[in-house]
Amino acid sequence: MKKIVLLLLICASFNAQSPILDLYNDKDEMNTPVNAYYKDIPNFFNQFVGTWIYVNGLEKLEIRFRKREMMLSRPGEYQYYEDVLVGEYKYINPDGVEKVNSLLNLNVNHLSYFDYNLYSGSQMSNNSVAPFCPECPPGTKRLYIPVVHY
Repeated sequence: MKKIVLLLLICASFNAQSPILDLYNDKDEMNTPVNAYYKDIPNFFNQFVGTWIYVNGLEKLEIRFRKREMMLSRPGEYQYYEDVLVGEYKYINPDGVEKVNSLLNLNVNHLSYFDYNLYSGSQMSNNSVAPFCPECPPGTKRLYIPVVHY
């Protein structure tokens, strides 16, 4: 009996592990190993998690971000996982009328980050993508959120 338990423990230790890669330095979707995990190793997204509010009189914009870890990014034969920042928002116009409120969508664990209104899986440097930030210190990394037009 002890030999069987020992054999099972040894076999369990030989399970293949998915490689954990740095989301910002190792990302190469064309050469990604199957089931690789692109992890936010430096926890860059953590600084954005939470609620952000802009108020000007009656006008109000509320944005909430949440970090989703190990989210499936490409299902199928060449699938991989990655950490992403997802978000939703509420906007009240200057007349005090609520025009948009998608905050409840943030509580849903969607299978795809495209089902959220705001999402990011990357960062950008000061002068890589507009809006540029010439006043930012050299080496500053900023959050990249693609603009989606409806």
